[in-house]
Amino acid sequence: MNILFLGSVCPRERESEVMSNSLIFDVPANTLQWALLSGFDKFADVNIVSSMRLKYKVGSFVGTNFSHKEGANDFCISTPNNLYLKKMVDGKRIINAALSMKIEPDVIFIYSYNLPRLKAAYTLKRKFPNSKVVLLVTDLAEFMNSYKGVKSLLRKLEAKLCYQYIREIVDGYVLLAEAMKEKLPVGNKPFMVMEGIFNNNDTLKGIEKDSNKVVLYTGNLGRRYGIEDLLKGFVKIDNPNYRLWLCGAGDSEDLIQILSKEDSRIKYWGIIKREHVLELQKKATVLVNPRHSNEEYTKYSFPSKTMEYMASGTPTLMCSLASLPESYKKHLYIFEDETPEGMAKKIVDVCEKTQEELAAFGNAAAEFILKEKNQYAQCKNIIEFIRNI
Repeated sequence: MNILFLGSVCPRERESEVMSNSLIFDVPANTLQWALLSGFDKFADVNIVSSMRLKYKVGSFVGTNFSHKEGANDFCISTPNNLYLKKMVDGKRIINAALSMKIEPDVIFIYSYNLPRLKAAYTLKRKFPNSKVVLLVTDLAEFMNSYKGVKSLLRKLEAKLCYQYIREIVDGYVLLAEAMKEKLPVGNKPFMVMEGIFNNNDTLKGIEKDSNKVVLYTGNLGRRYGIEDLLKGFVKIDNPNYRLWLCGAGDSEDLIQILSKEDSRIKYWGIIKREHVLELQKKATVLVNPRHSNEEYTKYSFPSKTMEYMASGTPTLMCSLASLPESYKKHLYIFEDETPEGMAKKIVDVCEKTQEELAAFGNAAAEFILKEKNQYAQCKNIIEFIRNI
C-alpha cells in the first residue's frame, strides 16, 4: 500500500530551529503524527507532504526535502509568517510537491482537516481517482474557534468550506472520539474510532523522582483548559514541599508568570523539547490535566496528553471527560470536584500516597498504553480499516 500523507509534521532535523524561532508550534500534533508515521512504515510505503503553521520571530520557514526514514521522499513546504497568505498559497504548494514525487497513491491520508490540505486533496483525487481519501479528525472546527468579530466569521466560513470538501472527497474517517460523527458529514461512509497513539520509541528509563511532591502539566496553557483553576487550587496547598511545574504556551502564561513570582513553588518551563518533557514527566509525582468535564467540546476530542502521561509510568490525575473510554478510567485518578478547592484536595490525596502505591498504579497504566495503544497496534487497525473501505 502506498500512502500519501498530508499533514503538518516537522522534519526531525528542523525541530530545534522551529522551536527556537517560531512563536507557534503544535507539539502534541507533531508528536501524534510521528507516532502515526512510525506505525504506518511497518505496513505501507509512505510519502509525506507537510504544511506547518508557524510564525517566525525573524525571517520565515523555508521549505525543504527530507526523509522521515531511509529512502523516503518527503517534502515540507515553505511557511509565510502571514497566516492568511499561508492559507492562500499552501494548497498549490502541497499539490506541486505531491505531483513532483511522481507516485500514484493508493491512499491520500489527511491529518486533521484544514482548508489548504482539503483543497489539495480535492485536486489530487481528480488526478488519481482510484485513490482512497481518509481523513483523521483530531478536533472539530466549531470548538477550535476562540476568535471574535470578523476573525470569528472568517473561521466559520473556513469551516463551512472544509465541510464541503469533506463531503465530496472523503471515503473514510478516523475519529479520536465517537461523538465526532454527530457533527461531521459522515453519513453512511465508514469510520473508525482511534483515541490516539503512543510511540513506544519515546519511552525513557533510569530517571529518578524529584525529592519534592511535583505536580506537572504539559501542553496547551489556554484558560479554557482549566489552567487557572489548577493554579488557584495549587496555591491553596499549604506545604513547602509541593511544586507545580508547567510546560507549553497559551493565554494563561501571564497569570503563570505573576503567580510564580508570588509563589516560588510554581515553575514555568515554557516551550521545551519533547525529550525534556518526557524527562520531567518521569521526575514528577503526579501528572495533571485540569480540563473540565462540563465543557461541551470534551465530548468531541480526546486529549493526546492522556496517553503520553499514562505511558510515562507516573500516575495521571484528570477530570472524567465524556470522550474517555471506560478502559482507561481504572488507570486514572479522577477529580470528583473540579473546583480549585476540589483540585487542591485531590492533588494532596494522591501525592500523599506511598511511593510504592503510586509506582504500582503508574506502571499498570503504562503497561496498558504500551501494549494496547502503541503505534503498531493502532496503525494496524487503521490499515485494516482502509483496506475494507
